[in-house]
Amino acid sequence: MPWLYPKGICGGDFSEVLTALLGPDAPGLAASTITRPKTVWWDEYEAWSRRDLVEAEKAFDFFVAAHGAKYDKAVERLTKAANDC
Repeated sequence: MPWLYPKGICGGDFSEVLTALLGPDAPGLAASTITRPKTVWWDEYEAWSRRDLVEAEKAFDFFVAAHGAKYDKAVERLTKAANDC
């Protein structure tokens, strides 16, 4: 496991890490086995980070209006946290 950061995760050289962890004859494992999902995850993250948050803002406003009087402390904390973002 100590090899993961200096050799693999940070540097992108997964083949050396996989060989050290699993041996030179580990079937089906190659650098592309790691980098392919990493690329897909990055694309998904990029799409997620650009998503429209109108639907969420409307739901939050509804929650505050509907429950603010009954749960005033909770709504106060949620509103403060939302404003800090």
